[in-house]
Amino acid sequence: NRSRSVMSKFAYSFSNLCGAVYRQGNVAFTPDGDCVMSPVGNRISHFDLKNNRSCTFPFENKKNIHRFATSPDGSIMITADEGMHVRIRIDCTDSKSIDFLLVSL
Repeated sequence: NRSRSVMSKFAYSFSNLCGAVYRQGNVAFTPDGDCVMSPVGNRISHFDLKNNRSCTFPFENKKNIHRFATSPDGSIMITADEGMHVRIRIDCTDSKSIDFLLVSL
């Protein structure tokens, strides 16, 4: 299939979530105060207020994220979704982050 071989030559990465809106959940500022993060559906979006840029992290929860927290240095993120599933991500800025799923009883 020619169209498939043409598309395989390009490397696209997910950067923003289009169409989803903020519904609920907390927001968190980075320690320097230049960026804010918030849940948008089942993903976390990162807004750089100083440079007027935004991106959405490549990982996701099964359901809409209800709450999240990050470590002071930003290397660990914990998310809890509406289905009571908790995920812990280590080195959340890397696409090869370590991801743990904790299911509540």
